Amino acid sequence: MYCLLLSLFVISCSDKDDNNMYSYSLPQEGIALEEDLIKESAIKLINSEQEYKEFTHSETTSGINFSKQTLIAVYGFCPAGIDKITDAIEQHDDKYQIAVDVFYDYTFPLIPWSVAYVVPKMTDITKVEAHVEYKLSYINK
Repeated sequence: MYCLLLSLFVISCSDKDDNNMYSYSLPQEGIALEEDLIKESAIKLINSEQEYKEFTHSETTSGINFSKQTLIAVYGFCPAGIDKITDAIEQHDDKYQIAVDVFYDYTFPLIPWSVAYVVPKMTDITKVEAHVEYKLSYINK
């Protein structure tokens, strides 16, 4: 009986994970920022382990089930040092809206940043909108 309950729990957890969206931490050091990234942000859908490794320049695996899930990455360059980043995702029908606030100061120049979410499998990047704002952090908060 215990084994049956445990197997039902494991099955329900794995199904739940594949159908929910959640935040994902990308390795910052290796993000492959596009050479023509003159704008301050971009969106990328990652649908395979190979795409993940090419984007992050990492040999470690993502832990994402790409047969059922997609990784949405919003990334860019900040023209100054980054104090903090806040982000949120909302789903409206089959579309995703991601809001990112990048709070900067005047320390280190040209800092790459990224936020990412794992969502149920998708291939149409037009179903993802990102609104990125750069805001000056005040030292005396």
